Amino acid sequence: MICRACIERRLGRQLMPDDFRKATDDESTPEDRPMQKEDYGIIDSPTPQMLQAIDSAMINFVSSRPRNVIVIVRHMIEEPCAAIPWLPDWFFLDRVAELIDAHAMVVVTEGEDLRFDVVTAATGLAHGQ
Repeated sequence: MICRACIERRLGRQLMPDDFRKATDDESTPEDRPMQKEDYGIIDSPTPQMLQAIDSAMINFVSSRPRNVIVIVRHMIEEPCAAIPWLPDWFFLDRVAELIDAHAMVVVTEGEDLRFDVVTAATGLAHGQ
């Protein structure tokens, strides 16, 4: 087996994602494409109860102390709740962004991007002041 660095040295450049595709790879058929948001059926039609359970769990997690968004997402994936089905990480990331926009969560410290922002529950600010 040859290591990645050896391959790159022989190529004279870094490996690229296209280096791992077959010349015959055709992503025009839906079965051959990577999954998109619309491919996850449960996300197409989340019930208000499901969204409420997700929002409550995330707000509750940050109400005791501010946390990085990535930690919230990891918590939601690793600590499943019966009311919340399995969902991909980006769903929770998008949901945090919506909660910030709705002023249910507040950014305490801005990070490099949303994943690294530190947020708290909006009601948590009142307790800390």
